Amino acid sequence: MSDGVLYKSNGSAFSKSQAKKMGGTAQTDGKVQHSNGVTWYDNYPMEQYYTQTFDCTWTQSYEGDGTQLFRGTFWKDDIVIGETTNYRGLMGFDKGKIQTFINGGTVTGLRLLINLRETSVNGKPDLQIGKYTYSTYPSSYTGQGDWGDQTSKQFPNNGVGGYWVTLKPTQATLADKTTAISCLTFRAATATAEDMAYFNGKDLGGYTSKLEITVLK
Repeated sequence: MSDGVLYKSNGSAFSKSQAKKMGGTAQTDGKVQHSNGVTWYDNYPMEQYYTQTFDCTWTQSYEGDGTQLFRGTFWKDDIVIGETTNYRGLMGFDKGKIQTFINGGTVTGLRLLINLRETSVNGKPDLQIGKYTYSTYPSSYTGQGDWGDQTSKQFPNNGVGGYWVTLKPTQATLADKTTAISCLTFRAATATAEDMAYFNGKDLGGYTSKLEITVLK
């Protein structure tokens, strides 16, 4: 809880409190203040959780040596991972909108909705998700990025369809914990057919991946 936050309890759970004042005939929202001896802080409006969803704005995949996959092929805007060529991918979001949303708050929840399109014949792909700063897809990419707080998720063989993947709240921002990310980066745990998979990126077959962020402020 930060300065100026007041909570009430019903005996089992806490919720935000709200003061009221009377103008003689009408009741309106009021304000409670408290002081630390130097500064007065408002206790209204109260701290609360906000959740917003952001659509993926672009995607691109690459071979292990950094060569960009041709966007005219059958995978188009898919994320491709794994295989002996060690495919990897990037997925971009509107950094400005994310930055505006998280400003002044603390990210408490982060989830990615992604659609598994295809796996290898016997594969159960292990997807690793990091973060990076690209605002649009680069002409080449060798997998650099921030993997320090990566999230891993294993998908079932041929388990096609949409999955919500819970990411770490720290993955919504860069190392300074205040600057919003502009993209997520994807790779397989191993450069093998076992870990090969295709994930829908943006607008392919009417599907767009989404990033859900919850902030306390």
